[in-house]
Amino acid sequence: IKAAGSQKIIAEDLGLIDDGVRSLMKDVGAPGMKVLLFAFDSDEQNPYLPWNIGENSIVYTGTHDNDTIVGKLRALKKSELSKWKAMIKKSTDYLKIYKPMGGVYAIADCIIDLAYASDAKICVVPIHDLLLFDNEYRINEPGAVGCWTARIKESVFTKTLEASLRRRARRFDRS
Repeated sequence: IKAAGSQKIIAEDLGLIDDGVRSLMKDVGAPGMKVLLFAFDSDEQNPYLPWNIGENSIVYTGTHDNDTIVGKLRALKKSELSKWKAMIKKSTDYLKIYKPMGGVYAIADCIIDLAYASDAKICVVPIHDLLLFDNEYRINEPGAVGCWTARIKESVFTKTLEASLRRRARRFDRS
């Protein structure tokens, strides 16, 4: 186990995790996954909320198996969206991020900022989330046919996008 600790390992600790898994992760020093799309629909003890994300974590807005942020927000019922907004607001307050959270795109942008501002060692934001794309750019839907076909046009990758990504990385001290 000590040899594994020197390797570049990320534990996919999603789903039901028992004490054995937690113990193994601690023994090898492997960071766990914290997916923000799992954070906002329960209580403040949710392990994916920013105040529960430790430094030995990798934070993701979502994974290749999730809706895009925009797709997820659009799929929520009005009452669910209100709950998400309230928890996202608590999260932005906690991380001292002050920006308006009006519509779906502004909320999605706040979630990206939460990932960047978290204490996690590494922040991963899939390109479809960075670009605020809807579920037409979702990469995979487990059990479905025809996945892994989304393509982003090269024309999207502009100097303006590059500058925006650099600003966000500098703002949250991510390089």
